[in-house]
Amino acid sequence: MSLSRLPLPLLDGHIMLYKGRSAAEIPRDSSLLDSEGMVNMTALASSSQCDFNQVETAWYFSREEETGQVYRSFAAVRVLGAQPWILKIQVPQTFLDSTQRAELWYGRDWKEFVWRSRKGEIPSDPMPAKFDEYAKPGIAKIVEGHVCIKAPTVVSRTKKGDVQFEMEEGHCLVIQTSSGERKATQFVIIDRRVARDLGRLIRGKIHIDVYPPNS
Repeated sequence: MSLSRLPLPLLDGHIMLYKGRSAAEIPRDSSLLDSEGMVNMTALASSSQCDFNQVETAWYFSREEETGQVYRSFAAVRVLGAQPWILKIQVPQTFLDSTQRAELWYGRDWKEFVWRSRKGEIPSDPMPAKFDEYAKPGIAKIVEGHVCIKAPTVVSRTKKGDVQFEMEEGHCLVIQTSSGERKATQFVIIDRRVARDLGRLIRGKIHIDVYPPNS
């Protein structure tokens, strides 16, 4: 692991994933690296009821640095005075090629799945089988899709019958890139075993850009 703001060359046969976080969001009883230098993926996990994880924890990253920067700024606001970070993780392409991935882009299914995930488990209305590739344990591994920026509490209060009308394209996060505006994307690891394997594979391949507090 390295800490700096220097450009990071991409290793051959790898892709870069980005994550915005603050130092204060690493659990107090944990650390980013274990005693053997392995990445502690638990320290990077997100709690349930985010865009793509209804019940279990998941691991959120993005292929776009611009998206990571957005989440870095969110982290700076959530924990005032803490150092916000951009984590840059180099992931072997072979790992991606050998792991099942599903895609979920803005549309009717995206709206419903994000709503169900943000609302949490509903015993009387379980996750439909059509979403197995995104949510069912043992099937869902990695999901890539657009990012919802509508306030979680607003999404969770939306009635099921109003989801398709209340959730709009304008609720997708938009980033400014060198080629213009585009919808931001997220790369979400759903399966704990996949996250554990990734933690082993990225040993020595994680770089952290450290920013001043409140920046």
